[in-house]
Amino acid sequence: MLHEGVIAEMGDSEQVSLRPAHPYIQRLRLATPVPDPDIQARRRLKRREFLEVGT
Repeated sequence: MLHEGVIAEMGDSEQVSLRPAHPYIQRLRLATPVPDPDIQARRRLKRREFLEVGT
């Protein structure tokens, strides 16, 4: 996956989509909506934690 034109994450599709290592890709994954409101709330909280840390 690219971030600002630079490779941020490289690997097989399962690793990149389920266990990303790069903070940008982790934030993208957390931003993807899910139908379960409880899971969505936890993801939203985790995404806010990323933003507070500044990663």
